[in-house]
Amino acid sequence: MFIEMATHAPLLILLGLLLFLHALCLVFNARRAAVFLEYALIVNALGLVALRVYLSLLGDRTGLAAKSAIAAGLAAIVYIAAIRMLKSKKVGIMVFFALILIGLISFAFISVQENEGVLVPGVTAPSKTLSEAEIRRQEQDNAAYLKNVALSAIKGDYYNDTIHGRSIFVECEIKNEGQKDIGTLTIDAILLSPNGEALAREEFYPVSDRAQLPALKRIHYLTRFSSTPENWNHNDLKIAITELRLAGNSMLSTAKFRPKEGRLDEK
Repeated sequence: MFIEMATHAPLLILLGLLLFLHALCLVFNARRAAVFLEYALIVNALGLVALRVYLSLLGDRTGLAAKSAIAAGLAAIVYIAAIRMLKSKKVGIMVFFALILIGLISFAFISVQENEGVLVPGVTAPSKTLSEAEIRRQEQDNAAYLKNVALSAIKGDYYNDTIHGRSIFVECEIKNEGQKDIGTLTIDAILLSPNGEALAREEFYPVSDRAQLPALKRIHYLTRFSSTPENWNHNDLKIAITELRLAGNSMLSTAKFRPKEGRLDEK
């Protein structure tokens, strides 16, 4: 199953590693190495925030929540500021510990914001154990609700990305025409060759527990393919909903659908 944290995990792991190494440098009085690590920490923290903002602009709602990315970056920057002020004797030891406390609170906020680290699209820790009958009932409700979801304005094309270079974007509008909120929604998109063969296929997650689709509302979803086949025509695009779960239902009850055959033309 796709793990939301995958995009941000390397930066978060590096952030923790740099903090650990910096603490070791302080213990062993390795000043030059400590200064280098301080700059590396600032660059890493800013990069984490910039990545989250960039992905949000692309319409990618998976991954670390924006508030959590900012909290992680803030915690690292506050830590560096506290260390530097303590070295220059601009603050006392009590102020230093107060600043460190702010950093710890930021990391605690991440834990709460990210549902205690469970970062799988549509996964929320159930408050109680559900019976198999209840899970089946929820699954039927999820499956039956598909008729209330409308895809429109489907299109895709090549574009030049300053980071990824030549890429392919896919966008669509998703409208919830029913009376219930949608908790998670998975879309399967296929780029087809002129003879109907699949050039590239990916799953996208336009709706998640952190960004639900309320009843009678619509969203505009824009994302990019990770691969860029050169012989693709933008009219040869197939897209379908493959998973749906209503808000409040267990992740175990997620309804799965087989993608319909045939292409969906632009609207």
